Amino acid sequence: MKHHEDGRVNGSKALVVSAVSNDEGREASPGNCTVCSGPARLCGGAQHCTGGPRSVLELQWLTAIRAVYAGLVLTRTLAALWGGALLRFAHRLALGALASGSPPASIARLAEEHADPGGAASGSVMAGLALAYLHHGDLERLSELSRLLRDARAPWLLELEIVGPLAAQSTPLDRERFPLFAVRCNDCADPAVRPRDRLYERVATYDEAIRCPRCGALPAHPLPGVRIGEPHPVGRCLPGTGAAAQACRVHDGQELDVEGLCIEGRSTFHRAVLEELKIGQQVSTPFEHNLVEALGRARRIARNAKIDDAAVARELVNSPMLMPFFAALAAANPEAGRDLAQIAGTPLDIDAADPTVLAAMSGGGGLAGLIANGRAALAGLRASLSPAPPVPAFRPSPKHRRRKESGR
Repeated sequence: MKHHEDGRVNGSKALVVSAVSNDEGREASPGNCTVCSGPARLCGGAQHCTGGPRSVLELQWLTAIRAVYAGLVLTRTLAALWGGALLRFAHRLALGALASGSPPASIARLAEEHADPGGAASGSVMAGLALAYLHHGDLERLSELSRLLRDARAPWLLELEIVGPLAAQSTPLDRERFPLFAVRCNDCADPAVRPRDRLYERVATYDEAIRCPRCGALPAHPLPGVRIGEPHPVGRCLPGTGAAAQACRVHDGQELDVEGLCIEGRSTFHRAVLEELKIGQQVSTPFEHNLVEALGRARRIARNAKIDDAAVARELVNSPMLMPFFAALAAANPEAGRDLAQIAGTPLDIDAADPTVLAAMSGGGGLAGLIANGRAALAGLRASLSPAPPVPAFRPSPKHRRRKESGR
């Protein structure tokens, strides 16, 4: 089996068929390992896990080290954003563990015995590099660890390297559910971290796995320079980088349109729309929910892609309602006039300037004067519209009434 840097794998999905489910009524796999009690996705579960931790603290550090390995392996694939989520998970676990002090001396030995990635160096050396990142944020050691992990042979890592990209490329029409988990973002994570706290939640799709399960935010990858982003919600297309920025990573370099879809991705989108029409308003199954949600995100992308900021500004400056005001600004300020002409696509007609606005700008210090005059005028208008204080009604005093009656 040959792995590619872009995440594609030469081989059959049958290699991981036990990890993928098409049955909407069941989860793809248990969330926690029955052997070590950590996330099953990070140790291989009962099939591959060798156990190890004897204390909560040891489990916390061992899980963090495994998450670093998994995050780095996935970061060089199409599932890079999930790799970033696992690195955040590792960092959050380490922060909680560091509240009890530095990593125990036994952690490197435990990691070598129970979390050896099978790379180009010993398990203890790799664990030391992971701890340097978790404890001190050492990116140089992390980069070295990433290079060593290119030859990783641990079954749970190999399976993860297949499942992650498969999940990233799975369209809503595939109806596949994967044994993944989502990690809370830094804003939603509990500062008092313990292994069993709800830092992560089991999910079944890649788009759920890369988002915070509480607020739905899509955090950026925590490492600098990672350019593989979120696949298209429906077509699963991903742009390349540099000269290949308009080529789809997923579909053999096909050209992407303004909505981020290549020909194959667009075909998938059209089939998804037809499926949505069949569903109608009766959204009940996980498949239907995921499909409708994905189409909603795709349509938002399409709307944003069609918004031309320059065209909006041009229409605004040339609009019949506002053009006299912009013309007055251009007449009073030649520099502003040149900028407005560039926005409008043609010089503004000075003769169309609003005379009141032009007079205010010319005699009152330009735009700032116009704003000041406007505020003064508004204050005067408010004063003129304010009702006058009521005049109290005249009520004669008893003495005045007696004098008046005596004079009759």
